[in-house]
Amino acid sequence: MNLKLKQLGGLFKIVKFKPDSVVDYQRYPKPLFVTHSNDELSIIVDQSFEFQSQTDLQVEPDWVGFVVDQPLQFDMIGIIAGISKIMAESQISIMAISSYDTDYFFVKKSNLQRAIDSLRLAGFNI
Repeated sequence: MNLKLKQLGGLFKIVKFKPDSVVDYQRYPKPLFVTHSNDELSIIVDQSFEFQSQTDLQVEPDWVGFVVDQPLQFDMIGIIAGISKIMAESQISIMAISSYDTDYFFVKKSNLQRAIDSLRLAGFNI
């Protein structure tokens, strides 16, 4: 794959709230990723952001984010699958998110250099 990836600045944390939590995520720093289902409310946010008045949070810190640094058409096939395959072959877990325009993925900080090396070896520009 010959796609350009851009590393997002800083570290991120993945935070899980109870599904019925009321969270005013409009005031959170960007980039911000929100998933809200019947079973959970999860937010990926800058690691330095502190949640106030929240209890029973599950927090997974120390994630580094990447974005496919170009708009992707909906008929493009296998972008996340390709990245996921490269990471799986390198024994690196990812958290993947897709938006209307592009794809994002996160790796643990402890795997960052190995992830970058594996992606570059596979032809990605970072």
